[in-house]
Amino acid sequence: MMAYPHYYYKTGPAASYIEGNPWVLRVAAPRGALGFDELIYFTLQNYPETGYGGKFSKMHDWAYLSQ
Repeated sequence: MMAYPHYYYKTGPAASYIEGNPWVLRVAAPRGALGFDELIYFTLQNYPETGYGGKFSKMHDWAYLSQ
């Protein structure tokens, strides 16, 4: 995780508003100085096509959110 040291783990009510998932893991994956991209794992793997400020690209069980 040294390449992407900033990650966020949400559970319970803080996660359930995110597509009804019991927990969510978000890893900041910036590209360049102003990049705000993220790798996201939804427990239910119910990723929308767009939302949360960008577009989702499914990568196995994860999604890449490009903003």
